[in-house]
Amino acid sequence: MPRFTPYLAALAAGVLAVTATGCGGTAAGDGPGAAPSGSAIALPARYHDKDTLVIGVVGAVPPQSFVPPGAKEPQGVDPDLGRALAAVLGKKVVVRPMPFDSILPALAAGRADLGMSGFTDTKQRQQVVDFVDYLDVGSSLFGTPDKVGKIKSLADLCGHSVAVARATAQVPDVTEQAAKCTREGKPPVKISVYPDQNAANLDITSGRSEVSDTDTTVAAHLVSASSGQLALLGEPYNKALEGIAVAKDSGLAEPVRAALEKLMADGTYRQVLRKWNVEQIAVDKPTVNGGTR
Repeated sequence: MPRFTPYLAALAAGVLAVTATGCGGTAAGDGPGAAPSGSAIALPARYHDKDTLVIGVVGAVPPQSFVPPGAKEPQGVDPDLGRALAAVLGKKVVVRPMPFDSILPALAAGRADLGMSGFTDTKQRQQVVDFVDYLDVGSSLFGTPDKVGKIKSLADLCGHSVAVARATAQVPDVTEQAAKCTREGKPPVKISVYPDQNAANLDITSGRSEVSDTDTTVAAHLVSASSGQLALLGEPYNKALEGIAVAKDSGLAEPVRAALEKLMADGTYRQVLRKWNVEQIAVDKPTVNGGTR
């Protein structure tokens, strides 16, 4: 998912502004405190009187998070893990669908407590949020079956059209490849950027673009559910840690890491991944800000 986009610069400024309003030192209620009732994991004091955690997810990226037709609540890897994490922390939970590029700003503004939507843990992002790394995922190209064997990697995109979702890690991937095609005197890449992956998928099935690029788990799910209309193209690339995002220096990263470690120890973590057929992206141990890209 996204590495760095222009809105992160503005988000960083917003985080600094929020910090400044604390009048110096540690804001009241920000330090660690006793564990809430029903939990052995200590949360920051400001969460003691807060009954409910709000988790921001994208509502249209199966199997990561999506709202099936007729359903009222988001389902998928992230909603399931998020609800389990909240239970370990002794809190109720609201899983709230949001546009992908609004989740990190929502953390900074206090409208969400956790962001779970396949965020790639990068050094740039660590400037404005903290991550609890919980998945190890790559990117994959996919398109119509007639592209199999013709487009196998980013290097094969010269002269072709690609649709991607806004603010994802795949945007710089295809943009950098397009620039490389131009430098090498090869046919240009036509890039279409859409608000979400659903719109990019429609671009492929309608024939406006030839290829899309997204997380491997998402691409594999889309292909399996397409009744033969879509196919994976080539092998996954750029495998990287994905993290649960929390507001920078909020004190939530360590409690969330400890809660996730409990879910790993009791088997819940693997059970959720197995339910959604993505056990291959599991990590052995949760880390905080472990991304190195």
